[in-house]
Amino acid sequence: MRAAALSVLLGLSLGGCAVDGLNTDPEVRGLSGSVSEQRLTEPRGGEEIVLSAGNTLRIELSANATTGYQWRLLPGMNDRILELMSQDYQSDLHPLGMTGVGGTAILVFRGVEEGETLIRLGYARPGAPPDVEREIAVSVIPR
Repeated sequence: MRAAALSVLLGLSLGGCAVDGLNTDPEVRGLSGSVSEQRLTEPRGGEEIVLSAGNTLRIELSANATTGYQWRLLPGMNDRILELMSQDYQSDLHPLGMTGVGGTAILVFRGVEEGETLIRLGYARPGAPPDVEREIAVSVIPR
């Protein structure tokens, strides 16, 4: 009985030492610019990214090129602060001959110089206005 109570107390006291996986304190968010590549998967819009100059931001969005729709960069990004390095599409794995399979649009940006800008993305067919838009704020900080 006494051993069980002691193990419960020990477990409760050590529980407070666990790392908070959802920690969003400013000092933790500020570390986001220290890695060479950051990945943002399925942004919903409204995200705020801190990126060191020279580092890259990889944005991955679900897409389906077989429908004619594609993600594209909309006007408004300051390319002196952030530049689009590459844009690609990777189809999901599927059996040979299967059509209509979705995939992932991948856009890679590089921080050029200190400042703030917006990445505006639209999902549309060529020549048509976007059906879906995403806006991501990016702050580029000195290296």
